[in-house]
Amino acid sequence: MTFPEEDRQGQWLIPAAVALSVLLHVAVFGGLSQVDQEPRRARTVEVDFVTPPPPPPPEPVVEPEPTPPPPKPKPKPVFREAKKVKEAPKPPPQELPASNRTKPLEEEPPAEPPKPVFGVTPESVAEGGEVAAPVGNTLMKPPDDEFTPPEEVKPYVQPEKAPFNPAPIIEVTSYPSVRSQVTPDYPPDLRAEGIEGTVIVEVDIDAEGNVVDCRLKRPTGLPFDEAALNAIRKTKYNPAKQGDKPVPVRVAVPVKFRLR
Repeated sequence: MTFPEEDRQGQWLIPAAVALSVLLHVAVFGGLSQVDQEPRRARTVEVDFVTPPPPPPPEPVVEPEPTPPPPKPKPKPVFREAKKVKEAPKPPPQELPASNRTKPLEEEPPAEPPKPVFGVTPESVAEGGEVAAPVGNTLMKPPDDEFTPPEEVKPYVQPEKAPFNPAPIIEVTSYPSVRSQVTPDYPPDLRAEGIEGTVIVEVDIDAEGNVVDCRLKRPTGLPFDEAALNAIRKTKYNPAKQGDKPVPVRVAVPVKFRLR
């Protein structure tokens, strides 16, 4: 059997393909056998062991404070009826003898206060003097119309003045004003030394504008104090008023000593 020329050229390709396939299969099986012969590598797995933290310490058990026992009730007082004690019979009163009896004292009537009699005291009249003067016990009253015998004149004590009761200064509608002022004497020693000062005097002025009393409220400790008091005692004031009514007041008056 004869093949054409073209068929003869393609005849050698078939055996070549078969041979190539055989070689490939041999190579694959050879490689697989070598892979199976290689030792298997050991695989290592790292494991971390984590230690858990220790448990917290148990909380201390606080025992509650024992409640104090309730106070014991106080025993109720037991009232017992007091036993009546028989009193011993009192002896009968003994009468004192007649010689020892005393008469009840008769109350003396209160002595009348001596009345003021115009005149000089007998002690102030010299014996054998030629000056005729009525005998009395005070000169702080007008002369008497009737003559009083000297033996009937008793020592007279002028009654004390009523306490000074000034009006509240906040209720005064007009303050006292100076009517006739007395200039205080400047102490010569302090004037020579060139010393000045201010004295605060507390003054009681009655409803007629007279100085009833005065005292130092803020003294200087120098002769200024006495000079200020002497001047205030001789000063006359127009009285303070509540509305149209003159009233007594107590005021503080500054007395200044200045060198001109």
